[in-house]
This record gives sequence, C-alpha cells and structure tokens, in this order.
Amino acid sequence: EGAEDGHRERALVPQGQDRGLLCAHVLNCLLLLVLFRYVNLPRQPVLAAALAGESGFEFIDFQDKTNWGGEQWKNRQTLGAWKNKSLKELKQINMDWKTEKYSNRGRDFYVNPNGNPYDNSGYYTQSRKFYDDYMTEYNNYWAEEAAKDPIARDADKWSNWSEMHDGVMWFDTAACFKGKFIGDVNAVTIAPDTSVNTQFNADPTKSYTPVTPANDANAALNGPSDSGSAFGTFWEGWYTGASYAVTTPQKDYANDPAYNKLVAPKDPNGPFQATWEKKAVSGQSYTQYGRTGNFRAKAWDTEISVTGQINWSDKELTTALNDARVDLQDDCDMDCQKRGSALSVVATLMSTAYGIIALNALFMFIGAWRYRWRVCSVYCTMCACLVQMVILMVSAVMLTGKYNTVCMRSLTNTFEGFRWTMNDDFQMTFNLWFVSWILMLPFVCCGMCSAFVATK
Repeated sequence: EGAEDGHRERALVPQGQDRGLLCAHVLNCLLLLVLFRYVNLPRQPVLAAALAGESGFEFIDFQDKTNWGGEQWKNRQTLGAWKNKSLKELKQINMDWKTEKYSNRGRDFYVNPNGNPYDNSGYYTQSRKFYDDYMTEYNNYWAEEAAKDPIARDADKWSNWSEMHDGVMWFDTAACFKGKFIGDVNAVTIAPDTSVNTQFNADPTKSYTPVTPANDANAALNGPSDSGSAFGTFWEGWYTGASYAVTTPQKDYANDPAYNKLVAPKDPNGPFQATWEKKAVSGQSYTQYGRTGNFRAKAWDTEISVTGQINWSDKELTTALNDARVDLQDDCDMDCQKRGSALSVVATLMSTAYGIIALNALFMFIGAWRYRWRVCSVYCTMCACLVQMVILMVSAVMLTGKYNTVCMRSLTNTFEGFRWTMNDDFQMTFNLWFVSWILMLPFVCCGMCSAFVATK
C-alpha cells in the first residue's frame, strides 16, 4: 500500500509548466486579496478618529422626515426647474445675460430668458404643489407627537440617537456627507422671482366670507414645519397657500391646547397674479404696460432666479447627483441611515471570498507533491466558486443601493497623506468586483486542472 501511495504521488507530480501555472495562480489570488484589503485600509484610521471624538469626525444623527422637510421641498423645486429648462438659459439667467427685449414707455428694455415680465406668462411653471399631501402628512405628524407625553417623546429621541451611535461605521455614514460631491460644480438654487408679479393666495378683487375665529383660537399654536416656524403663503420662496384652522386648537395627551392643523387653502384657485395690458399715455406717442385690475387664477407660472454657480456644461452630471439626493431623502429609514453605504461590509465580504480562493490555491500548490491535497482542492474549488458567486451577488445589491448613488460621488478624503477619496474607494471596489466576475471562470478551470492526471 505504501508503494502504491508513493507511485500515486510520483505520478501526480506536475511538470514545470504546471508548477508555474500554480505559482502564478497563487500569486494572482494573493495579489487580489491584498488589493481588497488595501481598499479596506483607510477605514481603520478614520474610524479611530471618530471614536476618539476628533473634530470633523462626528457621527450623524437620525434624519427624521427629511422627505417632507423644507430642504427637500427646495431641492425638489430646484430639480424640477433644472430639468425643465436648458442649461444655456439657466446660465444666462444666472449671469443675467440679455437674450431678448421688449418696449415700454418708448424705451427698449433688454432682459434674460425670463422674458417680458408684463406678458401675462411666467417663464417656469411650479410643478410641486403643497396640497394635499403636505397638509395630510404634517397633520398626522403633529397628531402623533401631541399624543405622546414628554417621557415617551424623549424616549423616542433616545432610541433614535442610540441607534445611530452604536455599531455604526463612521466611514459608511457620516464620511459620505463630509465633503463635496461630483456634480456640485453646478450647485445652484432656483426660486421664483416675484419682484414684478406677486402671487396672492386669494383674488384681491373678490369678497370672501369671513371666518369667525373660535373664542379660544390661538394663532401662536399653528403647527410648525421642520424649521420650527409655521407655514405661510410661501415656503423657501415657492408658493404653498398654506392655511390654518381658526377653531379650537387640537389637544395633546393632557387635553391641553397643542396645535392648529392645516386646512384647505383660502381659495383653491390660487395663486393669483395681476394681468397687464398696454395702455396709451395721454399726450404721449408711446404706450406703457399697466395693470388691468383683473387677476388670473392658478397662476403657477413665474419668472425665476438662479443663484449659485454653473461652471460645467454637462447638465446631466448635476441632474444625476440631485436625482440621487432626492431619491435618498424620499426613502431612507432608520435601517437605511444606520447601514449607510455598507462599503466596509462589501470590502470584507470580497476579501473573504478571495481569502478562500487563495487558501484553495495553496492546497493546489501543495497538491503538486501531495495528491490528497489536490483532491481536497478539487472539491474546494467548487465551494469557493459558489461562495464567490453568492458574495458577488450580495455585493452588487449593496453597491447599487440608493445610499450609494449619493455616497459614490463623495469627495471626502479617506486616506491620510495623499488624495484618496470616497469616490476612489467606490471605483476601486466596483472595478475589482467587475474583474471578479471575469476571473471566476479561469479560477475554476485552473482549480479543476487538479482533477486530471497525466499518463505516459
């Protein structure tokens, strides 16, 4: 039996080319393992800095109701106008470059693409409206908060805080929002310009039946927005037409007056804008624009202002970033915010996969002289391939999440001593993930070579 084992071992000793192939396979696997561990290296110093409480490495708190807040409202409106109008016209408005003219009082006035402010037609029509979803959402939110006593309310705050400050990887969460983003080269804020055409929440020419407030009505209890102030006719410059109840305030857990809820707008046909027409001037040969005394209803169209910077002609670069931001704010609950980008998890998973492949390659290398190790590597190859495939699929889901569509554009520096950003981490991880799919078949073929025995 011993002689037979020796014969088997001698028969299974590979030729020099085979040994070279095995060595190359081992080195290749080890190289990929080192690369994936290298991707994970920057996480260690920044995590230590965060846990040490260093300035600039603070953990972030849970962002509640970001999809209904003022920042999201403004971002949605800006994104709507940004998509609706050409980059050329937005840049011309931003710089106030003249593109057309109109005549008034015998003079020519040169204006940007907003055009003639007296032509009864605004440049852009507001797409996002306040009613009815914002009214319903905030009324429900105020009711839920009023139903909680101070202990229950603060218990929720503690729960949210503890969730975001325990077991959270700083690199995967706060680091994403510490620096600038690719696409901020065209960071602008777009808002209505109502300097000529003011929007009203009611028709100034119409008489409305007055609403008699209740004896215990209290306007100071009007429900607040996320900024802490009550809603008005405008929010972040955009028309809302918000209106509050003037009845007895809603009660809290102790049956005390707590808040006034939002109700239907004063006039559902709002906003209203004045109409203009050209009128002859007595004793003059010219005409001038003047108000007709009538107001047009549902006048959502306005001129706009574009503030900020537009420094790049690729509009889609900024559109993609802002789309990703809006989508993230729309749908990112506690689990989403706590998990963050999960890039550290992806790096660990893929390092594990290549660790198994490298270990199998070691079995193959030893199997060049010990056939039992080669037999083991044959079975291990199949297992390693299955594990790698599962890990690559799981990693793909993590890498393509809504959080990462924003985080992958972050330019937060993640390595001390030279320029290496979050975007570089994502590019490195994605490229290696892609290469992993391509190399999977060669790894399997190389591993299955151990199943063949050369015969004389």
